[in-house]
Amino acid sequence: MLPKYEKIDLESEKSFVIKHIQQPKFDGIWHAHPEIEITYIVEGYGHRYIGDTCFPFKAGDLVWVGSMIPHCWKCDD
Repeated sequence: MLPKYEKIDLESEKSFVIKHIQQPKFDGIWHAHPEIEITYIVEGYGHRYIGDTCFPFKAGDLVWVGSMIPHCWKCDD
């Protein structure tokens, strides 16, 4: 399956964006973007899919995803 291209909107003269996503459960779409992504999991658990790998995630994980690497996070029930 091909990843969806995600456009990251940067404000003028900004070099990064911080997003704080707070919800009881998240199921991200399979996507990729040219920007590097750093994700910190505050709480929750599930599986992360990055490129052709699948690993569990849990609170306290810090993940670096490179440019144009398809990825998504899925919470377990």
